[in-house]
Amino acid sequence: MPSLKVYEASSATRCMQKLAIVAILLVVLVCGCTGQGVQQGTQSQTLITTAPADMMPTRADISSKKSTEFTIDGGVQDATLAAAGFEGGKTMSTSKLEGSMGLITVDYTVYKFDTAENAKAWYDSRIGEIQANGGYKEVSISGCFGWKEDFGMQGEDGSSICLTRNVVYVVGGNAAQTYVSIDSFMRDGTALMKTKVV
Repeated sequence: MPSLKVYEASSATRCMQKLAIVAILLVVLVCGCTGQGVQQGTQSQTLITTAPADMMPTRADISSKKSTEFTIDGGVQDATLAAAGFEGGKTMSTSKLEGSMGLITVDYTVYKFDTAENAKAWYDSRIGEIQANGGYKEVSISGCFGWKEDFGMQGEDGSSICLTRNVVYVVGGNAAQTYVSIDSFMRDGTALMKTKVV
């Protein structure tokens, strides 16, 4: 009989050891996954620290685009917002003549916020305003909200609004006195800004 009790005790001890090992493995697995998720979440929300002026297109950037006739009008100016967490912004305008009377302008604006949440709140609010006003047609621009209004021979007006972490950037397009569509100019400008907002 004593040997049976020893066997039962050692069997119970082995069972407890196995349970302890399983528990430790579960803790390691759960902590590892959670830690990885936290690390990835932190990494994806790293704030952009580049100054707004350094995110603006340069003369070389503009001239490298397919429409080399664009000129920078007036240089880079301050852009302001009355929005929570707004830290600073810059804007610039470019233009080119189209035909005998037409004019196409493409404006670039960067708004930098203190947090990704404040940037998203303003981004959502601005898109909400556009949607509430209606009368626009959506323009397909990858990763951004693109829209325009068509005024026939008077031209088109619109913009793409994009969010990257704590920065919102807007590429506005206007075609006046021409039937030329602004879609491709907005897409080109947005593609350029995606390389600058980092």
